[in-house]
Amino acid sequence: MQIRFIAPVILLLLPVTAATQPVSEQQRIREEIRAEVGRLITATNYEPMETLPLYVPTSRVTSINDAQILKGWSALRQQTEALAGAQGSFFVRLGTVDVTLMGPDHALAFAPMTMEYPTQSGPVRVPGSMTLAYERTQMGWKIVHEHYSTGLTQESMAKMANQASADGEGLAGFLRLLLAGLSGDLVGVGTALLDQYAGDTCPRY
Repeated sequence: MQIRFIAPVILLLLPVTAATQPVSEQQRIREEIRAEVGRLITATNYEPMETLPLYVPTSRVTSINDAQILKGWSALRQQTEALAGAQGSFFVRLGTVDVTLMGPDHALAFAPMTMEYPTQSGPVRVPGSMTLAYERTQMGWKIVHEHYSTGLTQESMAKMANQASADGEGLAGFLRLLLAGLSGDLVGVGTALLDQYAGDTCPRY
């Protein structure tokens, strides 16, 4: 008999889940998260340093870009500073953002994206996807984790190389297109190319 009285008390102590939130509240949170994702993409494209206030400024924040894993605020800031130096070398186009609520204070946003690398011959487009984990803080919704995956293939790399060469930008232009992207794998690719080609001429594939 005691269990019948204890069980309701335990239920009252459990955290509120997304399922118990009113539909209107769930929709409001989803719209807030979509707006935050939009702010992130806009800042990434035009003012990369303005992305920093959108994250939780603690050691808990993590960022994964393909094979590259960053942990903590300091590492994230260093990556953002490098990104700011490459502003204008790429443009992120965002697809439809889906939002999954994980309780009243956490949400998961995910969406397809396209990385555009401008060249004189036209943009090179690389498909990808992004996932953002948000946490409600006293300063509003902040990103606690992000994961970007790019569909950079040997074919798209060859197209970048050929366009950079045709544009007269040479190897420097090719590396600019590669290293400006979100994928951490590209740093190793660029280093290998620098070692292989001493001149400022871009290899054709």
